[in-house]
Amino acid sequence: MSFTNYLAAEILDHLFTDGAYAPPATLYLGLSTTTPTEGGGNFTEPTDGYSRVATTAADWAAATVANPAVKTTVAEKSFPTAAGSWGEITHCGLWDASTGGNLLSAAQLETPRTVGAGDILRFGVGGISLTLT
Repeated sequence: MSFTNYLAAEILDHLFTDGAYAPPATLYLGLSTTTPTEGGGNFTEPTDGYSRVATTAADWAAATVANPAVKTTVAEKSFPTAAGSWGEITHCGLWDASTGGNLLSAAQLETPRTVGAGDILRFGVGGISLTLT
């Protein structure tokens, strides 16, 4: 996943004490059928029973101290059962709110997934990683 412009600016301002960034206690994993922009736009979420999925620090391993640094999930993350077709899911992202909010990071799925009515999209343990170089 790559950071959006919003998060990059918040981190830089925080580092140089030009405003304190307070990360939310809960982040939300979202799905998109379009390619998000670094500005946080063009993130098209499904409808028909869809909602973002909460994720907290307990769902993630400590970041590796390496180049690149990597933070990976240690818990399965499951979305609700699709009430209708969600179409082809091509990207995922981390948000700071369950609805609305700011897109913090986004990534293309290695393999796009078509989600139909009755399907449940899941990311297994280790299925989501954030990399920072």
